[in-house]
Amino acid sequence: MEIVAVYRLFLLFLCFVFTSCSTPSQDQPLVSTSSLVEVETTMLPMQKDLCQTCKCDRTNDAKVVNCSSVQLNVADLASADLSDTGTLILSHTNLERFPAVQAPQLVTLDLSHNQISDLSESPVGENRPDLRELEHLDISQNRLSKLTREMLGGAVSLINLDVSHNNINTIDIDTFANLTSLKTLRLDHNQLDEVPSAIKSNYRYLRQELQTLNLRGNPIKELPEDPFGDLKYLHNLDLSRMELKYVHPDAFKGLTTGLHELYLNSNSLQTLSILTIQNLHRLTSLSLYDNPLVCNCTLEDLAKYLEARPNISIVCLKHTNCNVNDSQNIDFKSQDISMFCISPTTVGTTERMSSKSFPTVEILLGAVGLTVLIAIAIIIIYCYRKRQSDHTNSSSVNAVPSFQLTHVQTSTEDNTKTRSEHFYSSVKSLQPPVYAYAQVPGGLSGPKTIEPAATYKNVSSPQRQQPDDSYLMPSCKKKEQKPLPKPRKCCLNEQTVL
Repeated sequence: MEIVAVYRLFLLFLCFVFTSCSTPSQDQPLVSTSSLVEVETTMLPMQKDLCQTCKCDRTNDAKVVNCSSVQLNVADLASADLSDTGTLILSHTNLERFPAVQAPQLVTLDLSHNQISDLSESPVGENRPDLRELEHLDISQNRLSKLTREMLGGAVSLINLDVSHNNINTIDIDTFANLTSLKTLRLDHNQLDEVPSAIKSNYRYLRQELQTLNLRGNPIKELPEDPFGDLKYLHNLDLSRMELKYVHPDAFKGLTTGLHELYLNSNSLQTLSILTIQNLHRLTSLSLYDNPLVCNCTLEDLAKYLEARPNISIVCLKHTNCNVNDSQNIDFKSQDISMFCISPTTVGTTERMSSKSFPTVEILLGAVGLTVLIAIAIIIIYCYRKRQSDHTNSSSVNAVPSFQLTHVQTSTEDNTKTRSEHFYSSVKSLQPPVYAYAQVPGGLSGPKTIEPAATYKNVSSPQRQQPDDSYLMPSCKKKEQKPLPKPRKCCLNEQTVL
């Protein structure tokens, strides 16, 4: 009996075991809620308090966490409790990327002097806008090579942005499209060879908010016409320590109402036109020192303009000078520079009151054209006078036969009288006259003297006409002329025709 009782108890135990190991129902949980909480607590890492390794300070309601020069890894930073942090300093921490953090109250973030080369996946990126309250961002002294909208689009409240001392050579035109409150932009000491087109973009917020722009130390060689656009409220513009050789007179055309400080020192400028700054009505400070300025008329005009406006201060005026033939250093004063304005030195694009080169080609063309016109006029005058001279000579030659005097001398027996007969042959006659000769009555002895008688062809008995002496000078006219005897009638066929 005792054996049977033990056997029954063993069977009951087996049934209980099999029942407890069977699949539970849907209403009955496999593990209790309390046990799950315990498991999750043991599996999740504990949030790390950075104040254990960094310096922390609380000012007002925001906490300042300074981890400068502390070796942190990405995992430590991602697990840190930054819920009440207002300022986070992570400079010199050798970070290669900035991980996603939960810092809803973060206002200032310093990531300078690290190895960061991309910000697309960072909390300030457009894809992960976790830092919407961030106002001050310093990413200087890193390895950035470009700036895009995806890298900075998440920091919509950003006021000050410092990306200086990187290797940036490209900035997309829409990089600052989401930065509606940006007031200070530092792009100095990068590899930009021109003013970024993103600066000249037509984004309304950038035009109305940007006040300080720093391009210092970039290899920019020239400023074309209006590279900055319409930045009405830009107060401070730093263009120093670049490689500037030329500044267009309208380079600051869109900055006339707001620009106060302009820094052009430590460049390669040899001259600066007065047109460049005369429209900057609110300019109070100008820096030109450490430039190889050349003393000429253009620089004299600039010096006079600045001397006439005491509200514009010249930074380091004692160290601002110009040179002549790379040998003399002349103070930046109009009175001293005026001595070298007599023969302006040709330097690049220098000229008086203009940025254009001296119009040598135009002057040469004008001189050549004037010379050609003078030569043509001289040739015309010479030909005209020569023609007049030839016409005068021809008229004189033709006039001699028309007014030629014919002298006929008649000798009597006693050789006491000599008569001269003047005949006038009209040049208007179409037919030449025919002269006939006859003996003169009166008992001539010796050779017969024939006196000409003017006759015409087809005339049987020509009539003797009185000579016309009106064409002679009064002194040449005969006072008295006796009528000649009538010639003997003869036939024309017997006359000798000359």
